[in-house]
Formats: sequence, structure tokens, C-alpha cells
Amino acid sequence: MTVACSTICATATGLDEALQKIAATGFRDVDLMAFANWAHLAPADITDDPGKAAAFVAELLDRHGLRAVAMNVGQSYPTNTSDLAQRAQNLRELRAVAAFAGQLRIPVIALQPGHKDAGCSYDEAFALSVTAFQEITEAVAGSDLKEAERLRARRRGRRHMTVACSTICATATGLDEALQKIAATGFRDVDLMAFANWAHLAPADITDDPGKAAAFVAELLDRHGLRAVAMNVGQSYPTNTSDLAQRAQNLRELRAVAAFAGQLRIPVIALQPGHKDAGCSYDEAFALSVTAFQEITEAVAGSDLAVTFEPHSGSVAETYDSMQALLDAVPALGVAYDPSHFVAMGLDVAESAFLLPRTAHVHLRNAVQGNFQAPMDKGTLDFAWVVEQLKAHGYDRALAIEYLDGREDMPTVSADIVQLK
Repeated sequence: MTVACSTICATATGLDEALQKIAATGFRDVDLMAFANWAHLAPADITDDPGKAAAFVAELLDRHGLRAVAMNVGQSYPTNTSDLAQRAQNLRELRAVAAFAGQLRIPVIALQPGHKDAGCSYDEAFALSVTAFQEITEAVAGSDLKEAERLRARRRGRRHMTVACSTICATATGLDEALQKIAATGFRDVDLMAFANWAHLAPADITDDPGKAAAFVAELLDRHGLRAVAMNVGQSYPTNTSDLAQRAQNLRELRAVAAFAGQLRIPVIALQPGHKDAGCSYDEAFALSVTAFQEITEAVAGSDLAVTFEPHSGSVAETYDSMQALLDAVPALGVAYDPSHFVAMGLDVAESAFLLPRTAHVHLRNAVQGNFQAPMDKGTLDFAWVVEQLKAHGYDRALAIEYLDGREDMPTVSADIVQLK
């Protein structure tokens, strides 16, 4: 048990001042008031954009060293209103509040039971409350309001670049051992591999139960003192497969990955752009990739997740022109910027700066022409230029070191990781 303080203690002030007062009194945990026409958050306003509202509150909580452990919620209309339009609005607000709570790792909300004097008999008022709570509990049944107590808050809150390590450095091991290795190297932030038939999480397995998968990974991250800042995702089938059943499975996996990422406060995922040789012409393969990314970005549009593609040789995005064309075709798509591939493909890295305004994640390792991975003392990538350009473009997320282990030309990568870090 912990002792928290409700912001009801300061209803005459705004939320920032209320949290400041609670923190000054020595509390760490807070119960947020979200009452229509009172304090401190209006459910109707949360409904407009749950992700934006959660980000705003997360920043305030971080500022005052607090964590939200509950919400006291009063919808726009009485819980047991008999007006169907009002009931529908209440339900919309509760769905949004559930999404908001999930993003802030708030495990529980408290609601009013409904008025006894609701313009009808007591029995009718009671029956209306029962129906309302049945609708509400069914509406949030798939959320993590029940799972949240097992997960640690992982708010973004960063306003500067951080250095992370990808679990790609230990693909021969399980996730627990990979995280242990990364933590032992002095990292705090980690980029999780979630590649089908490779490492460390299978998107299809996440799809079975995103909440359970998130709880499992959260426990491992907590054990090793790490936080996940990105995911490198490979679905069960190529991004630009033409098989409709495979495309549907990929989309199911991406929706589940988005839910998983939301529960762990992972802000970005990187995806493969799609094979250039997809059993059809290049133009057809490119069009399939565009359609896939349009479907994916639309599917996660209501979340706070950035979806990116990582340009690769052998993909539909292996030239600067094709990368720009993909970005033009899918405005909601970002870039996982990995200049090692540009070096390997013989491209002038200085010409890649046009990608940086759309960059939402970065992978780093040294490289030489013809090989996307090289020892730090043999590669040709100008890291100083890369970092300078990222700063100039206001990049404030993670730089994930992505040295791949187990290659014949580089059987061990630990020393290179340490040097690059």
C-alpha cells in the first residue's frame, strides 16, 4: 500500500499548481480529478485527443516528481442519464479516459454511481446505472486498466538525444540475457528487436495477448534497470506482400505491437520498407509498400506511436529518390535513419540530410562501402557530421547503437559498442 493525495485538495487552482502543492507536501503518488465543469481535467477535452492530453499531464507529473495512481472521473452527464445521446457521449469520454489512463499507466478510475433522483423511480434509476456500468466495463475490457499495476511508468519526457543499445547485439540469446548484457555495458535505454523467426519477440506472439506480453517485458526491463525507447519490428510476412491473408496478418500484428508499445511507453517503431524483388515489377512492389504503410499508419493513427521505415539495400527504398517518393506517398510515415546502409550502398551520406526532418529514430554503427557493418576503427562513417545534423534538425530522441552479433566478419561486437557509446 502507498499513500497518495487527490488533486481535490486544490480545486480552486489549475492542475500544475495543484501538483506543485501536493509534491511540496511530500507526496509521490497522486489521484487526478477529471470532473466535467469542476476540476482538473474535463473528460470531453481528453476525448478530443487522449494522446495529447496524456503527454501534457505526463510532463506536469515529471516536473513535480509525481506519478498518477488513480483518476476520479465525472463525465459530462450523470452516469445513469436516460438520454441516449448523453449516454453515448459519456461512453465516448470513458473510452478516451481509458486510453489516457493507459498511456500514463494509471491502473484505476473511480466513477459516480448515478443520481438516485434521476427524474424517474429509484428502480428505474438503479437499472440505468447498471446498464451504464455494463457498457463502460465492456468498452474498456481490452484496455490495460487491469494490467497497469504490474507495469512501471515509462514516460518519454526527454528533450535531448540519448544513446541506446539495440538487442540486435545479442540475437543468439533470449531477451533476458540480452537486456542483462546491455545493462552491464552501462546503457539505460534499449531498442527492442521484435522480428519474426529471429529475435527477441515475435509479433505474432504479441498479437495473442499484447497486455500479457507488455507485462512480461516490463518486468524484465525493471529487473535490469532499463527502459525501452524503440522497437525494430519485422512482421510475419514482407511489408509489401501481395497476399491478402498475409497483409491482414501483418496488420493484426502491427495493431497489437502498437498496443504493446503504448503500454511500455515506447514512442517509435521501425519497419522494413518492403522487398524490391517481390515477385513483381519494381513499380508494383513500391505500390504495395505504399498501400501497406498507408494501412499501418491509419491503423495506429489514434495512438501516440511514430511509425518509421528503415531504408535498406534490396528494398523498395534503396535510393534517395525512392526514399523521398515513399515519404511523399505516405505523409504520416517517418524515417528510421541508419546511415550505415547509405555507406554500404555507396551513397553520399551528406545527401541524406533531406531525411532528417522526418526522422523519428536513429540506428548507428560504422560501415564501409559494400558492408553495412564494420569495426569502429575500419569504418568510414562520419559520426560527428551525423550528430551535428541531427542537432541542427532538432532531433531529441534516442540514438540506438545497432551492432549485429554473430557475423563471420565480426563474431564479437562488444568492444565496438563500447567505443561508439
